[in-house]
Formats: sequence, structure tokens, C-alpha cells
Amino acid sequence: MAWSQSAAMLISVLLFLLALSDDPSLWMIYALTALGASADTLDRPARTAIIPSLVGTEKIPAAMALRQLTFQLSNVAGPAFGGLAIASFSIAAVYAIDAATFVASLASLWAVPRMLPASERKSARGLVREGLKASIGRPLIRSVFMVDLVAMVFGMPRAVFPALAESLGIGARGAGLLYAAPSVGALFGALFSGWVDRIRRYGRAIFFVVAIWGGAITFAGIFAFSLPLLLLFLAVAGAADVLSAVFRGTLVQEATPDHLRGRVTAVNMLVFAGGPRAGDVEAGLVAAAIGARGSIVVGGVLCLAGLGLLALFETELRDFVRPRTRTTARGDAGDDA
Repeated sequence: MAWSQSAAMLISVLLFLLALSDDPSLWMIYALTALGASADTLDRPARTAIIPSLVGTEKIPAAMALRQLTFQLSNVAGPAFGGLAIASFSIAAVYAIDAATFVASLASLWAVPRMLPASERKSARGLVREGLKASIGRPLIRSVFMVDLVAMVFGMPRAVFPALAESLGIGARGAGLLYAAPSVGALFGALFSGWVDRIRRYGRAIFFVVAIWGGAITFAGIFAFSLPLLLLFLAVAGAADVLSAVFRGTLVQEATPDHLRGRVTAVNMLVFAGGPRAGDVEAGLVAAAIGARGSIVVGGVLCLAGLGLLALFETELRDFVRPRTRTTARGDAGDDA
């Protein structure tokens, strides 16, 4: 995590220097953006895999909810602050501010206890193969990834928001509201997610909240003629998505041995990063054929259909019950949920 954060800070410094140039090189912007994504890809698996060791098994749901809260808060506050900073100062100043914030990030890592991995005398290829076997090779973990892929590939309409904003005549500001609505809903969903640690039937919970996601996206397309209703359903979808992330993240964390969590989380990163991009392609192709509103409706319906097929055939996930912990044992709510 420290090396990844240091690399990200260096990239922000280089972008700051590039922004000072009168004629910045476009290929350098692309290269630095790609390097930044690579640093983030190395950071996130470690950041996620360390959670159980820090909080203990029984508090994983609460930790995952808090992680989603900070993630969604940054999604809402980050772009807003960036826009204000660019309007008030300059793009170069924004990169300088961004680089400075990594100092606080690196300083905070001093409070994290040092954790050494178990000694493994295997080649890099063998370690990767073991990670793939522990994730894709296990039906339970693979099913979690497949549910996420179905939701993101078919039910992620972000690519058509600009075209939808144009058809509604709401312009760039309206498009900004469309992009912000799911994150606002996700933020509220994370704020009020304290009840998730009382749920034990995680498989059914995952299918239920993803079905809410798909249904909300479908209704967003049906009622896209009304901006308030459109924003409302997008917010509901965002809230369902964050609850799904908490349930899925907790299940993967608890079902994965400690020495494999980093590698399984890395595979999860491929799904997390690749699913929405594939969804952009699907939404754009369908929108080109039947329009933006039709694309959203079709995507939501396909999401629900795919989810139904997974619920029918992926019985291990559907029937998965989280083992009892001291948190759920304090009352009967954990048994009945």
C-alpha cells in the first residue's frame, strides 16, 4: 500500500509539471493515467485483504459498509471539489493539491500494524494460478463474481447519460445530475447499512438487492421522461448497489483463506473494473439501435433475466448462510433474517 500510494503521489506530481507546460503531450497524459490506474490496481487488493486482520471476522460487514461509505463519499465530494478547485485556481493547482493529500495517506499507514505474509515457495505463475483456482475455481466465489458481472454488464447505463440528457434538453448540468444520482443513493445506502450484520442468509440477500438494482434501472428507463422520477430510480439503484457490494465483499472476505485474500481480491478487481466498461459497450450499442431510454430499459430487463438464471442454477450461492458470530448470536434477528 505504501509503495502504491507513493507511486500515485509521484504521478500527480508529474501531472502537475505537465499541466504547467504550454503544450502538454497527449501521449504523456495517457501514459500517466495508465500508470495511475496500475498503482490503484496494486493498492486496492492489499487495502481490502487487510480488513479481516484489522477488525476480526465478526466486524467484517461493518468494515465493508464503512469502506463503501468512504468510497461513495469520495465519489460525490471528489468531483465537486475538483470542479470548484479548477474554477478557482487552475488544473495544475488541482494536481498539486492531489499530490499533497498523499502525504496524509502515507502518514496514516504508520498506524497500521506490520503484517507479513506466510512464506510461500512458489513461482509467480504458481501464485497466480493458485489465486485463480481459489476464486474462479470455487463455485461460491465464482457465483458472486458472475452476479456482479450480470448487474454491471446489463444494468449499467452510464454510457448513455449524455445522450439521454440531450434528448431531455437538460444539458451538461442535467447530465451531471444523472451521473451523481447513483452515488448519492449509494451514499445514503451506506449510511443506513448498519443492519447488514444481522443478516445471515447472504445468498438470498445478494440476489434480492441486485434484483432491486435491476428493477430500479428498468423503471428509470420507463420513467425517463420525468427528470425527478429518473433521478429517484437511479438513486434507489445506487443504494441497492452499495448494499450488494457490502454483502458480496463480506462473503468473499470470509470465504477466502487469509493467505489468498489479496489474490482473490485482485481477480475481483478485474470484475469490478471490467464489468462497467463492458456495460458501457452494451448500453452504447443498444442505444444506437433503439435510443437511450430503450437501452436503459433493455439493460434492466436483461439484468433481471440473467439474475433469475443465476438464482436458478447457482444453488450454492442462493442457499449460502453466513456462519453464526457473536454479533448475530446476541439476538434472534440474525436467525430470522
